[in-house]
Amino acid sequence: MTLCIELDSPDRLKVRYRVGKVSRVMLVVLSSVPLAGAFAMLRGLWESPFGLVSVFVMVIALGAALVGGGLLFAAGGSYDELLDVDRRAETVTRIDVSKLGHHARESRPLGQISRLETHVKEWSDSPSYQLAIHFHDGGVMRFGSSNVQAPVDELRDRLARFLGG
Repeated sequence: MTLCIELDSPDRLKVRYRVGKVSRVMLVVLSSVPLAGAFAMLRGLWESPFGLVSVFVMVIALGAALVGGGLLFAAGGSYDELLDVDRRAETVTRIDVSKLGHHARESRPLGQISRLETHVKEWSDSPSYQLAIHFHDGGVMRFGSSNVQAPVDELRDRLARFLGG
C-alpha cells in the first residue's frame, strides 16, 4: 500500500492510495501459471486425434486461460483510491479510479462525520487495516488497505487534525 498526500491546503486534503508495484508484479507472475498450463494443454491437442477428450481438455484450457487473463487484467487495470476532503464544498469524497477507465464515487457531507477509526479486518494469516470514516446516520466510508497499521493511523490522525482545525 502506498498512501500519498496529493494536496494539503487549509481548505482541502487529497490522499491517494495506490496498489503497490509488488502486488501488481505478483499478479503477473501468478497469471503465468494458468496461462502456461492452458498453452501446454492446447499444444498437446494438436498432437492427438479430435474427440470427446479433446473437448474436455479445451474446456479446462479455456478455464485456465480465463483465470490467467483475469489475473493479468487485475494487474494492469487495478485501481487507485482517492480521498478528497473539501471544506469549501463541505464534502468528503472517495473515488475509485481504474486504469481502464471505470470510476466509482461516494460523497458525503463533511458535517455528518461522527468519528474516524482504524478498522482492523482479520484474515487467516494476518490482519489488514483501513481508514474508516463513520457518519451520524450509521454509514461508514472505508479507504485504503494495508497490512501495516502505522500508515493508516497516521492518515487517521492527519485527517482528524484537518477536520479539527
